[in-house]
Amino acid sequence: MECKEHIKPNQTGMSLTARAINKEKDLDIIQSWYSIRRDWQAPPDNIFPDDGVIIENNGEPIYAGWIYLPRNSNICLIDWIVGNPKMKIRKNRGIELLLITLLRVAKQNNIIYVMSVFDNNLILDNEFKKLGFKKGSNCFNYLKRITWE
Repeated sequence: MECKEHIKPNQTGMSLTARAINKEKDLDIIQSWYSIRRDWQAPPDNIFPDDGVIIENNGEPIYAGWIYLPRNSNICLIDWIVGNPKMKIRKNRGIELLLITLLRVAKQNNIIYVMSVFDNNLILDNEFKKLGFKKGSNCFNYLKRITWE
């Protein structure tokens, strides 16, 4: 997966970089972000696809998200967006760069439709709308692990 993006530092000194997630290097860090959230249990490692993006501010990871690419259709799913809970200030530019980079990955893979499901998060909601996403119905999020015998 090709994804190397960079936004030059602004007056706040932020220097944002997007890169592909390296599961061996980054997964423990990302999993710890999920674990710190009080309202969510960290997903198991095998739930994540091979394609994901991590955003760094001056070399420090601040956001991550995943893109599920299809084998035989033109729709993909952007999901599991999470931020570093130790960030002192949440920066919308980091989320914006994350979403733009994930959309570029989708485009590189000839995706026509992109969907995402997330909980009630005003920042994400606003960023998706800024990028032209249309809000669908309020839906229920269910996840079940299927075991085959």
